[in-house]
Amino acid sequence: YIDKTEHSFTYSFGGGTSPMKITPALNKIEVIESEGIAVGIIPDNEFSVSKLFFQEGEILLLYSDGVYEFLIENGMIDSFSCFITLIQNSIDPSEKKLVSNIYKLMQGQTSKQIDFDDDLTMVAIRF
Repeated sequence: YIDKTEHSFTYSFGGGTSPMKITPALNKIEVIESEGIAVGIIPDNEFSVSKLFFQEGEILLLYSDGVYEFLIENGMIDSFSCFITLIQNSIDPSEKKLVSNIYKLMQGQTSKQIDFDDDLTMVAIRF
């Protein structure tokens, strides 16, 4: 749940990618690490709820595993730390420009149109 008035993000983790808290003014990325088993693996599993607060101008970046997998498969990165560096090199105070910068890096590394056979989703929310 995103609360723009309170500048908070309330979430549960059920597997998948780790969201990122980005502070453009400091060119800083904080990976929001969470533990949890994938949804549906254990019937009636309960998930803990966490809340993260943001300062004015900070960005929450959510992305699907398809983004990370595309970068690996196309030889652009070979580890999660390289992924962090790629995101860090794309930081901009504008959440729209941040996502655009990442997409342009992805598109610039392939001679063909990006194939959407997997989900390639990025959502950036600026507080």
